Amino acid sequence: KALAAAKEAVVNCVRSGDAAGKVAALHAFAKVHMAKCELLDAMELGEKALAELQKAPDQKVEGALFHTLAKVSRELYRLQDAEEFGKEALRIFEQAGSKVGEAAVRNTLARISLRADRRQDALKMAKQSLAIFRDCGERDGEAEALHTMARAHSAMRRHEEALRHANQMVGIYEGGGLEDTE
Repeated sequence: KALAAAKEAVVNCVRSGDAAGKVAALHAFAKVHMAKCELLDAMELGEKALAELQKAPDQKVEGALFHTLAKVSRELYRLQDAEEFGKEALRIFEQAGSKVGEAAVRNTLARISLRADRRQDALKMAKQSLAIFRDCGERDGEAEALHTMARAHSAMRRHEEALRHANQMVGIYEGGGLEDTE
């Protein structure tokens, strides 16, 4: 259903000349393909959306597109590309003043660092992400950052810390409170 809706949205936007709508639809389409693990299709659509964005520039949408491309590249194990896309998304979100966007990209960069076996970098970036998500009151983002921190600690064989962060993440999903993370 999501793919059919995205296809229909793209067609409608092309017909009406709605460049911003076309970019949004292509981005949504790319995210659906990413969720279905159709990564090459996701990459192609994300790149098309980025090219279309020149017709209707929007800084936050551009940041979101680079963020999506970073995540797709990470899943394709194109870690250098993933990092470059992620850093560009981070620059854009910082410039736009989007704290939640910044925090989400920092968490993605942490996961890229984990995949590249740079555990300390991953932990540092995940901690920054967590702090920003908390400042914004973004509970789902907090849980994602805690998950990344748990994975980083586990990779470093710091199992007690990994378990503590995992429990805090579960606490968020169960609606409970958090204890300090450090």
